[in-house]
Amino acid sequence: MSDPPRPAGSRRWAPYAFFAFGLASILLLLGVDAWREKRLGEDFALVRAAGELQTGLATSHLRMEQYGRGEAGVRPEEIWHGIEHSLALTRAMLGGEALVESPWRLLPLDDPALRAKAAAIETDLRHFAETTLKRQTAFESGEKGDPSDDERTFRRLAAGAAGLRAGAEARLARRQSFFRLFLRSVLLGWCVLVGVSFLGFRRFEARRLRDEAALRDREARLVQAQKMEAVGRLAGGLAHDINNYLAAIRAQCELVQRKPQPPERVVDKMSLVIGSVTRASTLIGRLLAFSRRHPINPEVVDLNQVVLGLEKIVRQHLGERIELRQQLAPDLWNVKMDPAQIEQILVNLVVNARDAMPGGGRLIIETSNVSFDDSVQARPVTTPGEYVLLSVSDTGVGIPPEIQDKIFEPFFTTKEAEGNSGIGLATIYGIVKQAGGNVWAYSEPGGQEIGTTFRVYLPRSAEPLAPGAHETRTPRTVVGGSERILLVEDNAEVRESTVGLLESVGYHVTAAAEGIQALAILEREAAPFDLLVTDVVMPGLSGPEVAERVRARQGPVPVIFVSGYSESVVLFHGLVRPGVNFLAKPFAAEALFRKVREALDGRVAS
Repeated sequence: MSDPPRPAGSRRWAPYAFFAFGLASILLLLGVDAWREKRLGEDFALVRAAGELQTGLATSHLRMEQYGRGEAGVRPEEIWHGIEHSLALTRAMLGGEALVESPWRLLPLDDPALRAKAAAIETDLRHFAETTLKRQTAFESGEKGDPSDDERTFRRLAAGAAGLRAGAEARLARRQSFFRLFLRSVLLGWCVLVGVSFLGFRRFEARRLRDEAALRDREARLVQAQKMEAVGRLAGGLAHDINNYLAAIRAQCELVQRKPQPPERVVDKMSLVIGSVTRASTLIGRLLAFSRRHPINPEVVDLNQVVLGLEKIVRQHLGERIELRQQLAPDLWNVKMDPAQIEQILVNLVVNARDAMPGGGRLIIETSNVSFDDSVQARPVTTPGEYVLLSVSDTGVGIPPEIQDKIFEPFFTTKEAEGNSGIGLATIYGIVKQAGGNVWAYSEPGGQEIGTTFRVYLPRSAEPLAPGAHETRTPRTVVGGSERILLVEDNAEVRESTVGLLESVGYHVTAAAEGIQALAILEREAAPFDLLVTDVVMPGLSGPEVAERVRARQGPVPVIFVSGYSESVVLFHGLVRPGVNFLAKPFAAEALFRKVREALDGRVAS
C-alpha cells in the first residue's frame, strides 16, 4: 500500500523554518558583532586619547621646565606641540571636529560625566597655555617668572586627564562585560531554542508517524470492508443462478425417487446427488450469511441450551483424542438470533479448533454475561452495552502473527490441499456483524497449551424465551391435490422439474416461460386457475407484475413467489411486499408441496 498523502501544514515547512532561523541567527550575530566593534572602538579611542592627553601635558610641562632652566636643544615649538595636540583632543571630545586616532575614530562624548571632565580639562588647558606663554615670554626677556601657578595648573590637568582616562577605561570595561554577557545570552538562547525546536520536532514527527500509521490502518480496514462487500455482492449475485441449477437438479432427482418401484441402486444414487445439492446449498447459504443477504428467522434463544443441544455433534467432530470442557454461566442472558446461525457459528469454531489439534488436546466452550460502558476505552465491541459472550478455546498450534489479520477474509485458508473452502470464519464474521455483535480472536502460536481463543459477543435481548421454543416439532404429513396451477418460470430446467413434482402429487399444472406467455394462456383457458406460482425476476414482466395482471383478469387468486435470490434480498430491493408467500430455491419437494397446500387452503398470505 502506498503511503497516504501528507496532510496540509505538515513538516514541509520545517527545512525552510530552520534555514530562516539559522540565517536570522547569523545576521543577528553579525549585527551584534558590528555594534560591539563600533562601541568598543569608540571606547578604545577615548582611552587612547586620554592617555595621549596625559603624555602631551607631561611632555609640554617637562619641555617648559627644561626651557626655563636654559638647557640646550629645547625648542619652543616642542613645548606648544603637546599643548596644541591636547586642545585638539578635548575639542573633539566636546563636539568639535572628529579626530582620527588610528585605527579608531574619536567622536564627541555622549557621557555627561566624561563630558564634564573633558570640559574642565579644556579650561585648565587654556589657563595652562596662558601661564606657559607668560613664562616663555618672561624667560626670553630675561625675567624670572613664578612657576607655582603653572605647577598647580599642571597638577589639575594631570589629575583631570587621569580621571578622564579612568572613566574611559571603566566605561570600556563595562561595555566589554555587557557585550560578553549579551553574546553569551544570545548563544545560550540559541542553544535553548535549538534544543526546544529539536524536542518539538521529534514530538511532532512522532505524532505525525502515529497519525500516518492510524491513517494506514483505517485505509486497510476500509479496503478490507470493501473487499468483503465486493465478495458479498458477488455471492448475492451468483446465488440466484446457482440456486436455479440446484433446484432443477434436486427436483429431477426427487422425481426419479418418486417413480413407482425405482431400482434401489438408482434411489441411492439420487440420494447422493440430493445430498450434494444440500451441501452446495449450505455453501451458498454461508456465502450469503457472510454477505448479510441470507434470510434469517431470529428468535429469542438461550445460548446455553443451543450449546448443550449440540454437545453430541461437537463430540463427534472432536473425536476421542480431544477433551471437551463446557463452562456455562448459570444465569445467562438471552439473545435474539436465528438458532441455525448460532449452531453454524459454534460448529465452525469447533471444526477449526479440531484442525488445530491434530495430536489431540483440550477444547473449552464458555458462556458468560459481559457489559461495556463508555469508560472502557479498549472494548472489543463498537457499541457499549450488555452482551452474551461465547468463547471457544483450544490448545492447538495457534495462528501465526503474520496471518492473524487475514483470518476473517473470505476464501483465505492455509489448508487448500485439504479442500478447505476458506469461508468458515468469514461466515462467522458476517453472521455476528449482522446480529450487531463482534468476534475477536487471540492466539499464541506454539505457546505450550495456549493455542487460540475465539470470543463471540452477541447483544443481549430483553425479551423472554417463547414457550416451547426448544420443543421438537413433528412435521405434518404433506398431501397433494387436484387443483389447477399456473407456473411461470423462465429457467427451463427448473420449470420442467417443478411441473413434474407438482403433477406427481395430483395437481394439474400449466407452465409458461414468461409473463406475456402466461397472460396468453389466461386468455386461451376458459377455466380459472386455483394458484399462481411465479418466479420473481424474469425477462419482460416481473413476478409481481404477472400476479397483478392475473388477479385483474381472474380475481383474488393465491400466489407463491419463487426466486433464486433470498427473501431478504427481494424485500430489500422492493421486488415483493413483506408478508407474501415466498419460497427460496433450491427447495425440497416436501417444502414445495407444503407451501402449495398452505396457499390453496388459505393458511398463508398471498
